[in-house]
Amino acid sequence: SILKKTTFHQTKALIAKLPNKALPLPPQWQMQAQLIDAQAKLNINSIIEQNMRLVFYILLKDILQSTVKAPINDIYYATLSWIDPSLLKQRFMQYQAEYAKANPPYQAGGQPMQTLSEFRKVYGVTSAIYQKLTPYITVLPENVPINLNTCDERIIHHLTPGLKPSQVKKILFARGDEGFST
Repeated sequence: SILKKTTFHQTKALIAKLPNKALPLPPQWQMQAQLIDAQAKLNINSIIEQNMRLVFYILLKDILQSTVKAPINDIYYATLSWIDPSLLKQRFMQYQAEYAKANPPYQAGGQPMQTLSEFRKVYGVTSAIYQKLTPYITVLPENVPINLNTCDERIIHHLTPGLKPSQVKKILFARGDEGFST
């Protein structure tokens, strides 16, 4: 019911608590739920837009810089060609050859991703890399803007290349607990 309100603006994760007596659960049981705003993350499918490609690349570099042997360029190009093979036809064919060597072999999607787990199949994305990136990325069916009211400090920092940490802090301070209404 809280989410149905059109004026709902909140930056904190906890929006409601139910007393144990509200649900027929044994007294020693507890129930927890987490609501995550998918728009607070970078939608991988949006990297077909030129301005979001740079955001994705810089985010990869920032998060994976401490990861030994992280093939950042390969992950970037393989992700882009997975979503839209027409952008990088030669690279798409190169990565298709790599996917064909896998056991079992598979093919790149050649279209926007349907689930975030599909990203794990992109060339160069290991389990460790996937785990590091998942707090910052998502897969949505259409291009929607990133929600500045709920996104992470790192996401804000990469939305505008060259944004200084002090400027990011000012944005976070300005949004406060209530968030931006416009």
